[in-house]
Amino acid sequence: MPGMENTVIGHLQEIRSTLQSAVRASENLENKIIGPRPLRPFHCEKFSGVRRFPALRSELAQSATFEDACQPSRTRRRFWPGCAGWSTTSDSLRMTSTAAKPALEKSVLVVTKAELEELRDAEKAHADAAKKAALAEATVKSLRFTLAEKVLGIESSDELKAMSPEKVQKLYAKRQAAGVWVLGKGAPVFAFALSSKGRFPAWKALFISEQGESAANQAMLETDYTHSYKVEVAVPA
Repeated sequence: MPGMENTVIGHLQEIRSTLQSAVRASENLENKIIGPRPLRPFHCEKFSGVRRFPALRSELAQSATFEDACQPSRTRRRFWPGCAGWSTTSDSLRMTSTAAKPALEKSVLVVTKAELEELRDAEKAHADAAKKAALAEATVKSLRFTLAEKVLGIESSDELKAMSPEKVQKLYAKRQAAGVWVLGKGAPVFAFALSSKGRFPAWKALFISEQGESAANQAMLETDYTHSYKVEVAVPA
């Protein structure tokens, strides 16, 4: 039935024409909203899979021969969605000056002279303070034990640590009353004041008593190292 075939063909052509008009209208609207996009090359064997494989597109974009690699055979303009940074003419495809800069340029961190000098001074001040603190601690412990040895009659600093405040006060008063020690002329009154207390088990000694020396040594060997660091900054000559 030739008449019916012609009618069907006519309808199909109308549908095709309508779809083409819709595509063109969509492209025009997209241009007005977000501006024109780069064009996609045609009839270029080297770029035949570029749109389907973004990694290949990125690799080719970095090629020095990219501009010469693709010469579109048509002058009809079509969009290349999702490919930012490219523009084209009817003769060549080239990289624009607005291409994104490498991400590495944004991630470079600068170590400044000022912060290094500040850190160097802080490291030195910390080291000096630590030395002074260690010397002061050793001095006060020695002087403290010497006094406790006279007043309380103890034989070690560990013995003093084990005493409760009540026991220290009683022993202090008892030995003073017995005349074991007396204050020298003009000496000020003093007392042993509690500064801190807590329970601190000797875990290593307890472990050795339960498991033995060899087990303790093995546990020590299997324990990972921990590290502490300081920063040494060169001093200008």
